Amino acid sequence: MVEINLKQLDNDLKDIKKQLYGSATEPSPANAGLVPASKDTGGASPGSQGPGVSDPADQPTDVKIIKTKTKIHNAQNYNLGRLRYIGDVSKYLEDPIAFMANQVWNYDLEKPSDLVYGYELPTPIFNKINEKTAEFLDLAIDDMDDDWAFSKVLGKDAEINDKVCLYFVERVRKYLQDEFTEVTIQKIFPKGAFIFSVGNFSLALFWINQIFAKNIKIDEKSITLLGVKFQVPSLNISDPIKAGTLSQREEKTKAIIFASFFFQYLMFSSKEKIFVDVYAYLKQSFSKNNNANDVLVQDLKRLSSNLQDYLSGKTLVNTNNYHLKNYLTGIKTQSVVGLNEITNDDIKENTYARLVAAEALKKCKGTKSEKDETSLRLFYKEGNDAILNGVYPPGGLGCDKNTDLWPPAKRMLLDHISLQQPRYNKTLPYYNLIDSSVKSVIPKENDVAIVNSAPAGLTLAAKKTIKQFRTLLALDRFGGIETSANGNPIPDEAGKKVLTDKSLMFRPAPNTSPFKAESWFLYWSFTGLHAGFDAGYWAPDEYFNKIMTLLKYKNYSPRNGMFSAGYVLAKSRITDDVSGGIKQRIYISDPQFSPDTLNMLSPTGPFSFYDSQIKYGEKYSYQLNQLVAFTEGKYSYLTFVGLESNKDTAPSNPDSLFHFRFIPSPIEYSSKIEEIPISPNQLVAPFVDIPPHATFLEVHPLRGVNNKVFMHFQDMSFYADPQKRNIPRAFWQEGWQSSRDYYIENEGLYPKFIKYDDVWFKNQPLQKIIIYKVEGEKPTNELDFKEIFEEVDVLGGNRLKLVSIKPNVQYYFATRSVSVTGLKSYLSQVYSVKIVDDGGTVFPIVDVVELESAPIKRKEIKEFTSLFRIEPALLQQAPNPAKNNVGYLNPSTFSDQNETKPLYKIRVTSKKTGRKVDFNLIYKLKKSTNDDNLGDISIAETRKKNILMSYPSAPAQCKKNCSDTFKKCSDECKKDIDTFAVCLNKCGDTLNSCKQNCSDK
Repeated sequence: MVEINLKQLDNDLKDIKKQLYGSATEPSPANAGLVPASKDTGGASPGSQGPGVSDPADQPTDVKIIKTKTKIHNAQNYNLGRLRYIGDVSKYLEDPIAFMANQVWNYDLEKPSDLVYGYELPTPIFNKINEKTAEFLDLAIDDMDDDWAFSKVLGKDAEINDKVCLYFVERVRKYLQDEFTEVTIQKIFPKGAFIFSVGNFSLALFWINQIFAKNIKIDEKSITLLGVKFQVPSLNISDPIKAGTLSQREEKTKAIIFASFFFQYLMFSSKEKIFVDVYAYLKQSFSKNNNANDVLVQDLKRLSSNLQDYLSGKTLVNTNNYHLKNYLTGIKTQSVVGLNEITNDDIKENTYARLVAAEALKKCKGTKSEKDETSLRLFYKEGNDAILNGVYPPGGLGCDKNTDLWPPAKRMLLDHISLQQPRYNKTLPYYNLIDSSVKSVIPKENDVAIVNSAPAGLTLAAKKTIKQFRTLLALDRFGGIETSANGNPIPDEAGKKVLTDKSLMFRPAPNTSPFKAESWFLYWSFTGLHAGFDAGYWAPDEYFNKIMTLLKYKNYSPRNGMFSAGYVLAKSRITDDVSGGIKQRIYISDPQFSPDTLNMLSPTGPFSFYDSQIKYGEKYSYQLNQLVAFTEGKYSYLTFVGLESNKDTAPSNPDSLFHFRFIPSPIEYSSKIEEIPISPNQLVAPFVDIPPHATFLEVHPLRGVNNKVFMHFQDMSFYADPQKRNIPRAFWQEGWQSSRDYYIENEGLYPKFIKYDDVWFKNQPLQKIIIYKVEGEKPTNELDFKEIFEEVDVLGGNRLKLVSIKPNVQYYFATRSVSVTGLKSYLSQVYSVKIVDDGGTVFPIVDVVELESAPIKRKEIKEFTSLFRIEPALLQQAPNPAKNNVGYLNPSTFSDQNETKPLYKIRVTSKKTGRKVDFNLIYKLKKSTNDDNLGDISIAETRKKNILMSYPSAPAQCKKNCSDTFKKCSDECKKDIDTFAVCLNKCGDTLNSCKQNCSDK
């Protein structure tokens, strides 16, 4: 029995009181053990918890343990990396007290998609866990046979324990597979060859956890020291003697000893004992005394010692939290020239401005400064539309401005309300448009903002405070908080590191504690901000009191709460398909609980961001992240009192025999702020000013009308990337050469793979489509299309044109597209159009024609190989008959190598047109010259499918016969076991001799 050092324990309690109360002064007996929540609404000193935060050691006596289990439904949809759960053994075992008290997460074997905190197997199985453990132990020891004795002689103690545990786990696996399904158990606990295989190791720990859950309960012990009564947490261990029948006592003892022994073995790598020895001693004790409490006490003392060594001076962190892991948000990106959305009413007003912006493109091609993508070239007005803090760039924002001296804009904070209207730089001819919806990764039950909201909802002042808090978190994340001489936090008002939307700017009240994101609960002690909250609703204790449905010890909280600080659009430049790193982070405030009533986004509402801070011809990618603060609770065990008998203290549980007492330290709340990706990286193709594709022209005549036709223009290419075409230089248009040269240089293309006449085209925004015409005689090439018939303005999206023509006149039409930057496309296909009016009978003749070009010189002779397939007619398939019968006389279709006259004619008739074409064929047999030894049939000159048969060589067949003879000989030898060895040797000699003869042949 472990002696309690009352003097040391009293000193420990004084240290705890000093941490909790600020001094070692004892509370009055009437309020012993209770510390009322602070009601102060003023400033708090650094390190204090602030107003509304009750003391972490405050445990009201009326708190009841509710048996409702906390669950995570469809756990596969969540990121579980912070949970103390069976899927992460290191966190599962991080706090051995929490593990033994079953304050961990396990999969629900009846519904394996769910995780349950404090899980217990279904009642019929859970109630038999001691019985089944004893049964499986007996069978596992039997499975060992006498193997363990040899291992013990060889000093392989660990190997013996490994085998016992492995055999035991296999019994448990089979049992659970029968009770549930093999698929379920295999999925959660995949079978392995060793006990330390992941699945076997996890299954052993799970079963040990369930044994502890059945036989150990977390409770409190009342102790009185120096006249003061304290409630000290403890783990009560059930007394096996009170289990019922002798068989039930033995089963319970075996189960607890197995759990204690192998928990130490797996958790602490404790190897000073061999389980078969402990098990033999246990059975011996039962046969003599009808109990084995002496064996149980001995092993529990060893467990107590291991726990004390492990917990001494160790800081534990409860990180229990989970969030959705799948991408919840989709973002769409596109590269745009000028304003993309123009209504018909806006055409006249915007056409000129748009074309002027496009002309500025020439100034943008030569810019090389990094500041072009990280400067204040953001919004269309000088001064950035007056919404950002910081120094405004002088003299305009165009591509011809020197940006080297401009302040950086690598980090920006924007109010989501500011993005409700398009904001872009009109002096720049191009920009990237990012459209996105927003959905939080934080489950409602984990969201501090939702759980802690007042029943009547948040006031407008509270909403503003939340928005300010989120701004502080973002500023701190981006390095935008400074500290004044008196220690007050000051947001970066000058925009030296972070440019902030003025609607988000605020200055905390004087005498406010320094703000640190990692300790963001201290925020609630900010004097000027706390006034916006209803008293008590934002203290961490309030959150935990609302979610603690299982137990009252906050260091074992099943989930600690999360808080959304907003969203971050991370922008990277891509070079040769490799990310050049994040160039900018654009923070967008969270619309949740927005105090704004106009144009307010819902939590899943969309937003659009116009990014004009890009370089010409560069690729960019964008990813939307959520900025999330995860609450964590740090604690340690200030005092751990080893194994005690309940006789030494007032037993709160009369069925318990022993207990461990421990005193956790006050919880130190902190927070980890991280960016969680909520959308995949979305690549934006670079904007490069290259010519557009021609449109696809469709001509539609009007019924009964002899002088008008409709022309419809559609996109010809649906490829986003530039496409290469080979066009003779005689037909090149103005600007093609410079565009081609820039594209080749910018893309790093190898000139030797580029043909002289290659040009690249891409789908581009168009300003107009030019229609060319030729009357009368058919044109011969593109140069004949000189006369412009019509110009169609397509800036507003109109792609139809009604044109007038003369009846009974032959027309040829073709088009060129013109981009907003003035580059022309190649010539479209050519339409032949004629409206025939024959005495009032009107009918159209519309066709697509090809222009004539220089004839292509073709080869007179072409070798067909596999290009031509001929099947013989029925009579041609018959063998060559006698000379006077029907059939071919020549036994071969091949002509002599010197023959030049074709012997066969094949006529092909088109089923559609009836036209005929004749093929004059001559067949010559071409022999391979690769090897002089090859005959007429050459394997090197044929395909596998044409080889009809194969046969082994004589030596190979000979050796196969030798092997068959040896097999028959060895079969005969097996009939007489006494002469088997001699007989088999003779067979082997015969086999060797036979194979040697085959080689000689």
